[in-house]
Amino acid sequence: MRKDIFDDFDTSHWHPKDKAWMAEREQQWREVEKLLYGLNKSKKAVGICKRYFFKGTLPDWKKLQDWDAHERHLDLMLFLYLHPSRDETVLRPLCEGYLRSRRVSRADILHGFYSLRSVSEIRSCSGGGVLCYLDDVEKDLPHLAGELELLTWGEKPPYQYRRRLILHTQGSNEWLFRLMCPDPEKNRLFELAGQQSHMLYLQYRYQEIQTWGGWLRLTPPLSAGAADMLFQYDLPLETWYLQCTRNPNSYRQMLEERSAENVLIGLYRIHHFDLAAEGDSPRTRFVQKFTAMLEQREFPAEFKALWEEVKRGEVEVEDAWGLDCRVLASKALGIQRKES
Repeated sequence: MRKDIFDDFDTSHWHPKDKAWMAEREQQWREVEKLLYGLNKSKKAVGICKRYFFKGTLPDWKKLQDWDAHERHLDLMLFLYLHPSRDETVLRPLCEGYLRSRRVSRADILHGFYSLRSVSEIRSCSGGGVLCYLDDVEKDLPHLAGELELLTWGEKPPYQYRRRLILHTQGSNEWLFRLMCPDPEKNRLFELAGQQSHMLYLQYRYQEIQTWGGWLRLTPPLSAGAADMLFQYDLPLETWYLQCTRNPNSYRQMLEERSAENVLIGLYRIHHFDLAAEGDSPRTRFVQKFTAMLEQREFPAEFKALWEEVKRGEVEVEDAWGLDCRVLASKALGIQRKES
């Protein structure tokens, strides 16, 4: 039987008897605790993560194997992120060992990939956080609630109050992706139980462009969660490109799901993003990088036609930077909503 990475887990990177080290970890934990709350981790799951964060104590994998909790506990992303080391030569074998471990539940692997996607793309492109009911967050995180932005709804009493919880990995999205998806040429796959087939841990499609368009409409300054949007970095963007262009059904699936109009809006925002007004920023660098990809790399002819139509100024969009935007005219998609 092959050796399991958790049979002799190295805890030398933890220093719970060092007061200075513990004080630094206590400060870091404040942000981690907000992240765990935003990821809907239960109190039991937070306790598991906290013991690992401060002492390197691993979960009782056997007892938790069939734990019926959709958010799970120390998933793959958190296992890596909550480790004290940032040395990839230390973390890469741990990542590979976690993926191969006979103790780890497949749900913890899948949820780790979902957590990374949620924080680094979905949440990031919508502002970097979540809104929480005031009463809930002050009950569940009384020691942290005062650090969260207070938002008020309503033009007159009785007002509704929320706290904005920013989800971020303290600038760690890119190196987490490098650990979890190191090779864009080789997809991370897992076998479906009882089937002769495989499934991607992370599957990217053209629909991501719609999400990125949402990122470009955010009003600066960006929050810590929004500023670290994953696809500003080379490896994630290259992975997206290869998955989309090597899947012959990817563009057709976009049409079948009626997502093409939203993807076109994303392309419109990318082309019309005001680089000069933005200045040097993660969004500026992303737009420049992705525009170069669109110009220099191979894409399906139908998709390239959308981009060329945008560049020629032939696509008309209503409320292009608002929440209710829609395409009024596009020959490539056969859209004509303008009144004659």
